[in-house]
Amino acid sequence: MFKALTLSGVMAVCSASAAEQLSEGGFEQEAAPFAALVRTLADSAELPGGAVVVVRDGRVETSIPLGTRNGTDAVTIETVFRVASVSKVFTASAVARLVADGRLSLDADLRTGRPWLAAVAPGPDPVTLRGLLTHTAGFDDRIVGMFARTPEDLVPLGEYLLDRMPRRTTAVGRETRYNNHGAALAGLVVEETVGQPFDAAVAAVLFEPLGLTGSSFSQPLRPELADRVARAYRCTEAPCDPIPFDYRRTSPAGGMVTTPDDMGRFMRAVLDGGETLLGQGTVDLLTSRAWGIRRDMPGMALALHEQPVAAYRGLTHAGASSGYRSLLVLVPEAGAGLFIVTTGGASWFASAVLVEFERLLGGQRAVGGSPTPVASCELAEYEGVYLLGRAARRSYESFPGRFLFAHHIRADGNGYLVRSEAGRSQRYGRVADDRFAGVDGAGTMLFERNSAGRVVAVHAADVFNGARFPASYRRLGAIMEPRFVNELVSWLIGLPVLAILAWLVLTALMAWRRPHRPTRSLMAKAGLLLVAGTTASVLVFGFGFLARFTQLAASDPTVLAWGLPPELGRFLWMPWAIGICSVSLAGCALASWHRRTDVRLLDRLLFSLTGACMIIFVVVLVHFSLLPPVG
Repeated sequence: MFKALTLSGVMAVCSASAAEQLSEGGFEQEAAPFAALVRTLADSAELPGGAVVVVRDGRVETSIPLGTRNGTDAVTIETVFRVASVSKVFTASAVARLVADGRLSLDADLRTGRPWLAAVAPGPDPVTLRGLLTHTAGFDDRIVGMFARTPEDLVPLGEYLLDRMPRRTTAVGRETRYNNHGAALAGLVVEETVGQPFDAAVAAVLFEPLGLTGSSFSQPLRPELADRVARAYRCTEAPCDPIPFDYRRTSPAGGMVTTPDDMGRFMRAVLDGGETLLGQGTVDLLTSRAWGIRRDMPGMALALHEQPVAAYRGLTHAGASSGYRSLLVLVPEAGAGLFIVTTGGASWFASAVLVEFERLLGGQRAVGGSPTPVASCELAEYEGVYLLGRAARRSYESFPGRFLFAHHIRADGNGYLVRSEAGRSQRYGRVADDRFAGVDGAGTMLFERNSAGRVVAVHAADVFNGARFPASYRRLGAIMEPRFVNELVSWLIGLPVLAILAWLVLTALMAWRRPHRPTRSLMAKAGLLLVAGTTASVLVFGFGFLARFTQLAASDPTVLAWGLPPELGRFLWMPWAIGICSVSLAGCALASWHRRTDVRLLDRLLFSLTGACMIIFVVVLVHFSLLPPVG
């Protein structure tokens, strides 16, 4: 259904038509042509519905409703939208307010009085609100089971986290690992501190004092809000299909709804310098840098990501879920803010609007140096496959994560490094030592070396919907790269099948030449039965679970977010069977060589080859937390 328009093509047309209008004059004079340009972009992106709000100098400069909320009724500033992960900013704001009031501490160890949390985060490093809200607490994350189809399927936040909080799998404070469950845990702390369920606690601490009457974390929504919700759509073909409204077990991380009018109020409250409503202490806590890998690299405030916006330090957060996309941009130095929400359409829309917002603010993005090419002999040090820190480390979600979160960095013919950002290739050149900056944009990359001087990680942005999330990527060894893992699993499944086919052919030929050979021993018969059973189990599990699970995670993760589908869940017992059969087969193979007179050579070769493949397959299952199956 989408028109065949690229982001660069649309921007060229729109910018050319509005260049004179947006060139000189104050922000107020430029608001009208900006709104016209946004509507042109929305038409090109074929948005079903959405809104754009711009705040500057303590007032809403422009609020632009787009499309319809249900196919018929026009969007207004009071239309209710889900904002997905932008919800984390409001969870962080509630935390900041409680810290400013002296009721919480950003750096206190949350394990105190919470033995269940100590169990998933053992060791000397504390679990703190600062770590949770900057994604540096070291926890794994998970998708499976985060959503519920109906309100009746929800459980209290504390009960859910007690049962489903992922383990801490990396060092604290060393890298950012975007984490929904960490934000949900911060929400639980708010809930416990205020003494009310999270939705009511945030309403009391934040929404009511700010007058955000159209904002809520409640599930289900109050009737007066539910009646104004804009529906999201999946527009793979005409007509667009509405996406069912789901419910979040990790509500503090992505379960909030709000209106364009409320977002204007919130941005004003943050950008007013804390003189009203929120208070200076809360604003300072929310917007000051809370973590950074290095001073010259973008870091994080509380749930807000630093990125250049025009000539200023911007604070951003983006979200996407179940058809909704959102982007929040705060520029405290300029007293300006931008909010974008859509219910479908082309994914480049928010990035295009952000570019025009930067044009309104004036100034150019600074890259912190002049990027230069790298000597060809050095490029191999940096080229490779890197795994985004968000990927799970200790659950069966680590298997599809190896393919979904792998990030390739390569060199072009001119001495620049190239990486993909939001589907577009971006070139990087060196500005100092192992620090690189974008040749064509505002990105930065910082490579990390181990004690031996080898590059083992890169710290760079994970780019989505206009926001640049600070992220860490760990370099993968050759045998850990997705391509090798895919080839290895394919051979481990396919080679035993080929071996069985070859054995059948050769056995038939030998039987034809020597029709009166002695019958097989009991050991040989047991070995053949193990070969057939183990190979069949691996085939069924490989195609029935591994392939299907990875395909779902890539194409429709919402299905997994509702929980592991029954047709996949019933396969989770099979790794146990594969493990037991594989060990038994390996033992049978060793015994057959010890008692070779009892087992034919062809059978021994089949046992040995198949047994070796199955033992390696079991090692793969253990590595990816499929044996035992850790969800």
